[in-house]
Amino acid sequence: MRRYGAAEIVDPTAVSLPEAVQSAHPDGVDALIDLVSDADRFAALAKLVRPGGSAVTTKFVADREALEAVGVTGTNFMLPASDLLLDRVAEAVVTGYVAPPPITRIPLEDVPAVVYGTVRRATEVKTVITVRTGFSSVRTRRAR
Repeated sequence: MRRYGAAEIVDPTAVSLPEAVQSAHPDGVDALIDLVSDADRFAALAKLVRPGGSAVTTKFVADREALEAVGVTGTNFMLPASDLLLDRVAEAVVTGYVAPPPITRIPLEDVPAVVYGTVRRATEVKTVITVRTGFSSVRTRRAR
């Protein structure tokens, strides 16, 4: 995560995220961007944002009125895909402005071994499952 610009990293197996943030920032944080939490978890994390700050979710679980009552701007964010947006993302990757994570490809037949841990794979990468597309040997029947 440091390669992607993270200044602080929390190991959730060692300490809870709210505890870690509260310990490091007792006066709160200016912003929360949450891409994964349900409504209850987001509300708990949003309590760490100080008045005047912003709490953003892509899961549409922000209670904007409740956040506004404590001086926090709540935002339910969505950016619909479009040709223009995808072109901009592709250009950012090609030029190096955005560095995608490393990708490991595994064949479909290796998935059970990876999932059940009999084969170790790197955990700091995205995993893509590949499927052979040799359909030439598959026979199809036509309805008569």
